[in-house]
Amino acid sequence: MVTAELAVALPAVVLTALSAVTCLSVVSTQMRTLDAAAVAARLVARGEPPTVVADAIATVAPGAQWQIRPAPTSDPLVVMEVTSRVHVALFGHVLPALVVRERAVAAREPGRP
Repeated sequence: MVTAELAVALPAVVLTALSAVTCLSVVSTQMRTLDAAAVAARLVARGEPPTVVADAIATVAPGAQWQIRPAPTSDPLVVMEVTSRVHVALFGHVLPALVVRERAVAAREPGRP
């Protein structure tokens, strides 16, 4: 009797555990991606070169892609967009990756291009 219930319940427990691990991974990646976007936006606003920005993003969110959103040169704001990918736990090679995209805005410092 217990074997039948266990056989039915065990896959549900495993699926729930995998879902929880994936959710934690997504939230963690989202926080790192947002931090990377904020750091990068501040660096660009200070006028730092792109290599410094890329190194900072790679430190905070390894493997993330980034771009500076186009803005008019007269615009005092810098908009940085950082994108990371998260693979589903144990099924990363089968299922497509989840995409986490965050934006951060910083004011250009006076006298900076």
